Amino acid sequence: MLLILLLAFACLTVTACAILNQAKFGKSPEGDRLERIKCSPHYVDGEFKNQIPTFTLVEDQSTFKIILNGWFFPKERLRPEKPLPTVRLDLSEPNAIDRNQDMLIWLGHSSFFIQLGGKRLLVDPVFSDHGAPFSFLNKIFPGTDIYNSEDMPEIDYLLISHDHWDHLDYPTITALEQKVKTVTCPLGVDADFEYWDYPREKVHEADWNTTLRFENGLIISVVPARHYSGRLFTKNKTLWAGFVIETPEYRVFLNGDEGTALTLQISHNHSAHST
Repeated sequence: MLLILLLAFACLTVTACAILNQAKFGKSPEGDRLERIKCSPHYVDGEFKNQIPTFTLVEDQSTFKIILNGWFFPKERLRPEKPLPTVRLDLSEPNAIDRNQDMLIWLGHSSFFIQLGGKRLLVDPVFSDHGAPFSFLNKIFPGTDIYNSEDMPEIDYLLISHDHWDHLDYPTITALEQKVKTVTCPLGVDADFEYWDYPREKVHEADWNTTLRFENGLIISVVPARHYSGRLFTKNKTLWAGFVIETPEYRVFLNGDEGTALTLQISHNHSAHST
């Protein structure tokens, strides 16, 4: 009996290691990257901290308790009864859309395709049918799955707000590599991109309150958000952030999923519209 138990434990250990060693789980910051992270004023006692103390869960809850409640006491009407109404544009054809036409297309959750000032940006794209480590978890809503990586044109700037599965999707990111010119992400998230074979010079990591200036007057500011990070057991080893995207005509703010309803603000000629 003891031998059987030891063999079962060994099999479970080998299986767990094989699963956790898959590339999709990413890579934690280490070496010179970790040393840069330690210089951030927002990295305290081995992890990043929100500027305001923030609980990731209700105080009397735990991740295990939430999972059990979801299995045994599921709430009603958590998903739309019908597919979300959508309009699909042909983005992949070079002449289908004027590159100089300013536009914003919502792709589901916090994913956006944006054209501003002649530049094309893609924010937190997830083209898988789930936002989780395994396909049976966190399925996307029908109607938000009308685009995939092949539908995307050449992307000037890929913006990733943090490393959660519903924002940083391994199949999507690897499929887009040849189309993406520049990546902007918070501190530490670039470790995943390097692990997934993105050239290091293509990826720009930044701390909060950092302004990056690019061609054609495009400015991308990495700004604080109130959230957390982590792809499995480790938490807050990489930073999370929002973005302010500026051109001579527009200013777009994306909150980077800071634990509240999606915030999108577009300003033009001192007038603002929020959804």
